[in-house]
Amino acid sequence: MCHMTAECTPEEAFSIVGKNIIFASGSPFKDVDLGGGEIGYSNQGNNMYLFPGSVNGSYLPSLIRKLKI
Repeated sequence: MCHMTAECTPEEAFSIVGKNIIFASGSPFKDVDLGGGEIGYSNQGNNMYLFPGSVNGSYLPSLIRKLKI
């Protein structure tokens, strides 16, 4: 399922929390100019990286069937 609007944009996150955060979203965003030559980096994360146990648990059985292990 894909959300067309973000619950929190990087601009909002950096303006509320400050520069010392790690921002990752399921959608790509441009980096944020924090002023003073500093950049707030906007990273993209997805469920495979955030919940590897769930993804591997659902992915491995089909891989095992295909490889006939």
